[in-house]
Amino acid sequence: MKHIVFRFFSSLLLLALAGCGGSGDEYSGFDASVKVSTPNQYLTFFNRQGDLPAGDYTLVVATATVAQTGTFSVSITRNNGSATQLTNGSWTSSGGLDPDPACGSGNRCYAIDMEDASGATFVLNTALDGVLYLVDDSDTAQVVETANANAAGVSETLKYSASDIDESDFSSAYYRAVDPGNERDTAQKFLQLHMFNTPAPDEHVIFRDSKDLGYGRDMYMRSYANPSACGGQMIV
Repeated sequence: MKHIVFRFFSSLLLLALAGCGGSGDEYSGFDASVKVSTPNQYLTFFNRQGDLPAGDYTLVVATATVAQTGTFSVSITRNNGSATQLTNGSWTSSGGLDPDPACGSGNRCYAIDMEDASGATFVLNTALDGVLYLVDDSDTAQVVETANANAAGVSETLKYSASDIDESDFSSAYYRAVDPGNERDTAQKFLQLHMFNTPAPDEHVIFRDSKDLGYGRDMYMRSYANPSACGGQMIV
C-alpha cells in the first residue's frame, strides 16, 4: 500500500512539474554533449561565473631554461579579503618547463587550498626567465594555466576573478524572483502558506529507501487550489 501511495505521489508531482515546465529556454546554449574528458570542472556550475573552482591546487614555480640558479618571490592575493601571502624561494638547479606538482625536477612547488570560488591572483618575480604553472590536484593532476612571458626579469601573473554565484546578491535575487512578497521567507510562513499547519495532509508516506542509500523517508504531500500557480493547483 505504501508503495502504491508513493507511486501516486510521484506521478502527481511529475505531472505538475511537466505542466509548468515551459519551453526550457533557461538552458538554451548549454552544452549537454558527452565528452571523454572535461578537465578543471570540480565544484563548478554549468553556468558558472567563477574562473577558479574550489579545490586543491599546486603552484609550480619554474624557469624557461633547465638547470637555472637564482632567487624569486611569489605573492598570492585572494579575493576573499585575507592578507596577501608573500613567499621567497630559490632554485639551485631548476627543472625547466616541467609542471610536475611533485617538483622532483628541481622546480619549486606550493600547495594552494581554494576553499571557495572567490578567486585569486598569483604573481612571480625573478631576475631569470620564470614560469608559473597552476596545477589542479583535486583528482588527476592537470595544468589549469601557464604564465610564461618568455623574457628574463618579467613578472608572471595568473589572475582569477571571484564567482558571482558566491555573492549574497545572487541568493537575494533568487528569493526576490521566487517569493517577491516574502510570503514564505520563514519556515513557519512556508508551512502556513501551503496549509501544512492544518490537520491531515493529503498523503503521508513513511518507507525505507532500501535500493538506494538505505535511508528512511517520512514524506508529506498536500494539494490545494491556488489561482497564482500553474494550472490553478499547487502541489507541495
